[in-house]
Amino acid sequence: MNANLGVSDRLMRAGIGILVFMGVFISPAHVFTSPVLYYAMLVIGVMSLINSVTGLCFIFRIFGLNSCNRSKTDEV
Repeated sequence: MNANLGVSDRLMRAGIGILVFMGVFISPAHVFTSPVLYYAMLVIGVMSLINSVTGLCFIFRIFGLNSCNRSKTDEV
């Protein structure tokens, strides 16, 4: 699969993923009163980190979006 995330998009997702992931573990227990909210935030943080490391976003792929600067002639 070809990457569809550019460098700036990957850096932004990495920052958001780290902040959300750390926020879940650093925040006091009363912030996440629902276990569903706690696990949803964990999933969002982990998925953001996975997207930034791999350079792939399946939601971008579904809608045909591409923030990568590669031209179509580079893809073989």
